[in-house]
Formats: sequence, C-alpha cells, structure tokens
Amino acid sequence: MKKFFLIITLFEFIKPVKACDVCGCGIRDASFNMGFAQSIQSNMLITGYQQLNLITQISGYSVNDRIIRFPIHYMHQLSEKWQAQIGTEVQQIQRINAYNENQIWSSVSPSDLYTSINFRLFDNRKNIFTPHHLLWFIGSSLKLPTGHYQIRDNEKRLLPMQLQAGNGAYSIGLQSQLSYRYQSWGLNTMFSHLTNTQNELSYKQGQQTQILVGINRAFNIGKSNHTFIPQIAYAFQHFQIDRQYNSEVPFSGGTIGSLKLQLEWIYKNIYASALYQIPQNVLVPKGAPVVQSSVQFKLGYLIPSLKKDQSLDPNK
Repeated sequence: MKKFFLIITLFEFIKPVKACDVCGCGIRDASFNMGFAQSIQSNMLITGYQQLNLITQISGYSVNDRIIRFPIHYMHQLSEKWQAQIGTEVQQIQRINAYNENQIWSSVSPSDLYTSINFRLFDNRKNIFTPHHLLWFIGSSLKLPTGHYQIRDNEKRLLPMQLQAGNGAYSIGLQSQLSYRYQSWGLNTMFSHLTNTQNELSYKQGQQTQILVGINRAFNIGKSNHTFIPQIAYAFQHFQIDRQYNSEVPFSGGTIGSLKLQLEWIYKNIYASALYQIPQNVLVPKGAPVVQSSVQFKLGYLIPSLKKDQSLDPNK
C-alpha cells in the first residue's frame, strides 16, 4: 500500500508551460514544455535540441527555413509553493532558395532571456483518502530582449520577425496549468497568454494565446527504476496581427492547431523526453512562414540536495 501511494503521488504531474512557451522568441510554435519535471519539488538543470522546418510560398516558388535550437533551462524551488525558472537558447537558422536561386545561407544567434515564477495553488496528491488528485499551478513570466532580432540574410534583407532569435522587446506572460489524475491516468490542461511591448524598430508582435489539453499514462517498469510517461495532446494557438509604426504587418497573425506526441523517461536523477509535433490546422496570411512537423529532445539532471532525498526514483 505504501509503495502504491508513493507511485501515485509522484506521478500526479501537470503539462506545464515553460517560460519559452510564452516568451515570443523565435518562431511561435510554443512546443517546449517541462512535462513531469515541473511537478517535482527540487532543483533541475535541463538542456535539449529542437528542430523546426518552415516553408514560405513567394510568387510561385518556395523558401525553406530550418531552425535548430539548443536551450538551457534551470528550475529552482524557492519553497514548497513557489518555483522560479530562468533560461535561454542558441538558435541556428538555415535558409534555402531565398531568391529562387539554389543558394544556402545560415546564421547562429543567441535568443532572449526568459524568466518565470509559478505558484502551486492547489495540490491534494498527498491525500490518501481519495483516488482523485488535482495539481494546479498559476504563474507569470518576463522575457528580456537579450537576443538577436535584426538578423539579415546574404542579401542584407531583414528576416521576418517570426524567424528572428528574439523580438527586441520586453514581454509579460500569464499562465495556468491544471492536472487531474486517477490512478495511473492523467488529464492535463494549460492556458497561457503573452503581451509584447514595442521594440526600438517600432515593431510590436501581437498578443499570443495558447490552450493545451493532453492525456497521459505512467508506467513503472517493475523494479528497474525506469518510468515511462507517454502523452498525446492537442494545442491551439492564436496570434494577433503584428504592428509596425501603428500599421498592420500583412504577413503576421493567425491560428495554429497541433497534435503533440510525447514520451518522458525517468531513471533515478535523470530525466529525458522526446516530442513530435504535427500541425493540423494552420491558418496564416498568404506569404507567411508555415511551420511543418517538428521534433524536440530534452535531457535533465535533478541536482541532489543535502537536506533530503530528491531522487526521481518512484520507488524511494
């Protein structure tokens, strides 16, 4: 009974939003999430790899863009209720056939610095008298304009804001994540909203809203200390039209619906995950970059504490 209770307690997790999900940096896919990791009350360092492919149709020919990101992210538990996060990433963009010529151009740039703070509003996972458990986070984020947002291609033409490593502006976000779990099954929901300020180029990205719903199940593999958490989720995103010099930017705004297939793996103090994102319903203006399927991998390490055992091992 004790072992069963510990397993259930550890796997009451939320599909939370990482600060990067609401920072507005780079292409606005909001695909990076922390999954199980954010529900653990301990410090963790996470890095990863993400690849996006985009296609832009221009006057009868296609421009292909490949974006590769290398993020680094740190979570710090301020107390039992409060959690702070900070992170950034390096972005490489490769552009092919920009002027209907078979040319390849690439650039590597730093992105913006993002911070967030989350509050554990409700958590009854330690209640052994009910099989129904809830975990509810609310939080806010602040993005600082430290990234490169004036990247130009080999013809010295400024790239669209959706392809920049940053947006050159401060951004403030609000988010809420709610998870319900019954035994090994979980239902996760997330809502986030981001507001951007205007940068020094008089460019202001539109407000961004995201809603995500996912279903998952936790599997503990015998006594091997290996735990697997597959999840399927659907994310809906809405982007308001950008503005420059108080005029609408024609190649901005729209909505994106995406199917997300994710698998998380936990072994002692090691955390890893793989995410495959498939766009389902993409409604963007003509001439705007259209995101294709993307992949993402994360690897995290739970930093040991001298005060108590913070192992990810669900058997401890």
